[in-house]
Amino acid sequence: MQRNVKKWMWLLLAAPAMAMAQQSAPLDADKKAAIKDLLEAIDANKLVTAIGEGAQGQAKQLAPQVLERQLVENKTLTDAQKQAIVPTLQQNSVQKLVDGAGKVFTTDAFKNDAVQAQYNAYGKFYTTDEIKGLTAFYKSPVGQKYIKVQDQVGQEVVGGLMQKYMPQSIDATSKQADAEIAAAAKSAPKAPAKK
Repeated sequence: MQRNVKKWMWLLLAAPAMAMAQQSAPLDADKKAAIKDLLEAIDANKLVTAIGEGAQGQAKQLAPQVLERQLVENKTLTDAQKQAIVPTLQQNSVQKLVDGAGKVFTTDAFKNDAVQAQYNAYGKFYTTDEIKGLTAFYKSPVGQKYIKVQDQVGQEVVGGLMQKYMPQSIDATSKQADAEIAAAAKSAPKAPAKK
């Protein structure tokens, strides 16, 4: 249980620094193979899934705020029309937006980038011999370094993925929100004629 809590804490704290991992130098074949063995040993696919699920959960939490922002920024409706469609949007659209939010975090592209970000981050923070040492025996001095810098590695992985995919997720939800506003506007009272 404590290990799972640590992983989730790692995920929550990791977001800001992941972008730097996306820009690391290419890895040599020996180091790449060592990282592959390490990722298999630590079951990195489960970590990628956890990162994606966490990000999707965040996107779902943001969906109602995205709808509100899109309604406020809408230039085709008057304030009275906007107010009139709020109940319709609340009843018909919020759950659809929540359900559709963050789908980008379940794509193969996201998963591939998450794996690549791990390769880049491990390649940046560890030597090939250290990676082999981590894989073989976590409690060695090298394992202690693993514990010490693992939070930094996580920050690199999650931060870059959030920077890349959260704007896409918000954009997709924004477009869906605009469509929901347009559909709800059809049933809104017409604006009074301007004099």
